[in-house]
Amino acid sequence: GSISVRGGSLRNAKIKSVSGTVDVSAERANSARIGTTDGDIALSVDRFREGKIELRSASGTIRLTLGSESAAWIEMPPRGADINPSPEQAERRGFAVSEGRRSLSYRVGAGFARVYISNTGGRTDLRVD
Repeated sequence: GSISVRGGSLRNAKIKSVSGTVDVSAERANSARIGTTDGDIALSVDRFREGKIELRSASGTIRLTLGSESAAWIEMPPRGADINPSPEQAERRGFAVSEGRRSLSYRVGAGFARVYISNTGGRTDLRVD
């Protein structure tokens, strides 16, 4: 089923659904693994500056929204997935982009927090608010 989480801080969170939507909103994040096999993931974090977040979906949409005080390195496989913004549009939206053979990386701010996104059949939306 679907999962909705609202809270102050994500620390060592593991959230998984087989066939539902996962909707998570937090003020801060340090470590989280969020996944769904057949559903969408929406993660909104006001401030993410350290730690690691993993977002995995087999066929749904992944929406990641980071607050303007966040500083993170967002990495995903360069598999022709539907990614918004495209690398060409990303710089106008506050991202620095690096395209390699094994990964597509979007960077926001100057921090070392890491986000890994794996989305085999769906859309990935990235946003800085």
